Formats: sequence, structure tokens, C-alpha cells
Amino acid sequence: MGVHSNEGAGPRRQGAKAQGREGQAWYGALMTAPTPEQRRFLDTRLVGYLTTVDAAGAPHAVPVCFALSGGTAYVVSGGERNRTGERLDKRLRNLALNPKASLAADHYEDDWDRVAWVRVDGTAEVFTSGHEHAEAVRLLRERYPQFDDMVLDGAPVIALRIERVLSFGPLDVGD
Repeated sequence: MGVHSNEGAGPRRQGAKAQGREGQAWYGALMTAPTPEQRRFLDTRLVGYLTTVDAAGAPHAVPVCFALSGGTAYVVSGGERNRTGERLDKRLRNLALNPKASLAADHYEDDWDRVAWVRVDGTAEVFTSGHEHAEAVRLLRERYPQFDDMVLDGAPVIALRIERVLSFGPLDVGD
């Protein structure tokens, strides 16, 4: 079991070694895209946690539905509005101020040797129309049939461009 960091350009590089529980060695690796194991883990999680940062620097984490395509994670926002039509979604307000964000997904068991997670960090863009918006909506509907009954035309789609990937634990759990 180990913590893996996929950061920076180029091939995998061996990172620092540290001691974990019961003398287990943890190693870090630096990459910008999920490994096949990390990708498989994310593809089997139906809920992720999107974290953005507000103007005061406070993190804001919310559970989200997500879909991956290449080096991008997509999240759709229902985009609730107030009486004047202004969007109330704090995620979108935060990303307008600071486009850096993280998406994490996990697996928990009482046996902590089977706890695992993957986190992707990157820069987000928001789309309300266009080819990428349509493709993201298609991917999300394919993954979550509940979206079939929702009107997503014009709904904001967050495209998180993956720049770093971190993971921990046995990524083959809960498949």
C-alpha cells in the first residue's frame, strides 16, 4: 500500500520513501495522468468530492457525479438560481475566482488495509454550450441514467483538466 503522486511532465519517477503502518513502505510517483489502476478505480466510483476554494481561501467540498474522458474530469451543475436569475452554485463562483480544483473518490472499509482513494488536481473551465459541453453531457448521461430525465441544455459543465494525480491504498478494492 502506498501514496502515489502523479505530478509533473514526463515519465514516472521514483519519489521519496516513507514508513507507513506496520513498517509498510510508501512510494510516490510523479505523473500528470491517471495510471490504468487509478482510472479503473475512478471509473468504479459513482460519487466524487469536488473541492474548490472561495475568495477567503476556505475550501468548499461537495459530493458530485463525474465522468472521465482522456485527461479531463467532467461535472455538471444544476446551476440553481435566485429570484433575479443569478446562479447560486458556490462551486461556479469559486472557480470564477480561482480555477484550481480537486476531485477525489474513495473506498472505505472498517479494515483500514482496504481503504483507498484517488484525487485529481487541475485547472477547471466551465462550459454551457458547444461540442465539449455536449460530449460531457453524453458521458454523464451514459454513466448516470438519472440525468436522462433532466434538462441539461445550458447547464454549466465543469471540465477539470487533470494536472496531478494522487492515490493511496489498494486500488482494486470494491470493484
